[in-house]
Amino acid sequence: MGEFAGSVLLSAAQWDKEQFIRDLYEQWGIVDQGSDKSEEDDDTTVLMQVDDMRLVVSLFDFRIPDNEAELNAENNYMWPEAVEVAGAHQAHIMVAVLGEESSLLEKGKLFTKALAVCCKQEYATGVFTSGVVFEPRFYEGFAEMMKEEDRLPIYNWIWFGLYHNECGMNHHLHHVIQIKLVHLYLLHDYIK
Repeated sequence: MGEFAGSVLLSAAQWDKEQFIRDLYEQWGIVDQGSDKSEEDDDTTVLMQVDDMRLVVSLFDFRIPDNEAELNAENNYMWPEAVEVAGAHQAHIMVAVLGEESSLLEKGKLFTKALAVCCKQEYATGVFTSGVVFEPRFYEGFAEMMKEEDRLPIYNWIWFGLYHNECGMNHHLHHVIQIKLVHLYLLHDYIK
């Protein structure tokens, strides 16, 4: 329980695996702590052991199926071009963090750092996670919060969605992480 997965949308089916590994180290000091390199069998996948967690990053040279990225891009009211950008993606980098031993908080931090590093890839156009497609610079900017006084990237983890219905303006939450200390759920909480 507590695995994390998300994607960085790409305008072309290309990525620089070595740049990803270099950026992960230069930005966050993260290196592979495992010794078995036999699991990395091609240029499309990075497998890393980071403490008790397994980081998996892989290029998929096809679009996210069933227009899922486009549908979730509709949730981003802060980025008017989100649907158009999501619709134009040609490939994606999938990022996942696995592991039973580490806390949800530590897995969430590693997940956010890896996605933010993927935003530096030349063809990165969007970040699909938490039920929304984020603009890469928005996602990267909030990930940077972790470098300052051990702050958490809450805006990368929880998306405050807005919608209209017969009762007026409403909001809902999408979240990528459920920390056992705090679990927030709002249903039909009307905005006055």
